[in-house]
Amino acid sequence: MPPKQKGKSAAKKKGAKDAPAKLDDKDLLRRAEIEVACLQGLLQVKSQETLTARQHERHWRDQVAALQVSLENQRVDLQDITSNMQRQYKEMQEQLLKRGAAIETQAKALTAQLCSKDQEIASLEEKQVQQQRLHQNELAEMTKKQNILQSEFAEMLKDTVQHLHAQRKAAYAKVAQI
Repeated sequence: MPPKQKGKSAAKKKGAKDAPAKLDDKDLLRRAEIEVACLQGLLQVKSQETLTARQHERHWRDQVAALQVSLENQRVDLQDITSNMQRQYKEMQEQLLKRGAAIETQAKALTAQLCSKDQEIASLEEKQVQQQRLHQNELAEMTKKQNILQSEFAEMLKDTVQHLHAQRKAAYAKVAQI
């Protein structure tokens, strides 16, 4: 890039552009018509660009509005789903709590029933042991009575045999004396 020039030559260049050459009216009119035609063409291009930009803007605004509606619908759906899930969760939790309480109550009842049955079994076992002891005691007593009766019967039999033997001797002695 060449160095910038300072001073008078820079001022002359500016002045040279600012001072157009004198043109006659026809040239000025022609030039003005060309300039107007260019400006009209530029205006049409800008108008078309503006129209296209507005159409794009309307399109994008419509899309944004549609997306906002869709987003709001999705929020509502999400809120509905969330509330439904929370309701289901609460219902399930309540059911589980009720079921747990019912199972706990049933377990307590079964435990109480088991304890009472264990007590009944222990009581029945104790009764059975007592009955066995009673039967053993009765059996021992009966055996003792039987032994006593056997020994008494043996004594009676012995006495009877001795008495019969004595009577037979006396009868033989009488017979022998006769």
